Parts: sequence; structure tokens; C-alpha cells
Amino acid sequence: MKAKKELEDKGYLVARAMASSRKIGNIYITKYNDFFHVFDLIAVKDNEVRLIQVTSGSGLSSHKKKILDNFPYVFDSVVSVEIWYYYKMGRVWKYKILYLKRGEWLESKL
Repeated sequence: MKAKKELEDKGYLVARAMASSRKIGNIYITKYNDFFHVFDLIAVKDNEVRLIQVTSGSGLSSHKKKILDNFPYVFDSVVSVEIWYYYKMGRVWKYKILYLKRGEWLESKL
């Protein structure tokens, strides 16, 4: 996962949600068991904790709603709640980071 590697390259200790899989007929189905039913990654560095949902394509608004519905906690400084949204421009994958601050989604300046 690109987000996990980027965070690790910046010195974060990163935990990824565990995957579970099962076989249905001849097909294996893999499901990730998100942290708090919302987050894919938890990244920790120094006195900072980042709770991150990673997504791509459509569905950004549903991920925003999922976080607001399932994780109603507000943090002032040490913990950040984020969505890393990957999208394709031409043949290149880019991303933006959205931060939840006091119930409002703010876009980062990369």
C-alpha cells in the first residue's frame, strides 16, 4: 500500500488493518477488518497519532459519512483523523489528504 510505505519512509510506525479471507466456491474473498470499523491505517510518530482511511475512485463522500457516523470523537492536536484520496490524472496516480477538524473536512495543501 502506497500510503503505508510513504508514512514509513517519513519515520512513522504504521499498523495496517488485518485482512481475513475465505473461499466461496473457487473464489477467495478478502476483507479488511478496519480499525474502529473505519480506518485502514494507524500511524504513530513522536507525540502524533494519525487515523487514516485510504480510498480511490468514487465513494469519497460515503467514506466521509462513514467516519462521521462511526467515529464521533474530536481531537484538538495530537490525534488527526484523515482520508487519503487517490485519483488518476491521465496515467499518473495522485492523492490529496482531507483532515477532519471540528466536524468539517479540510483539504491539505500538498
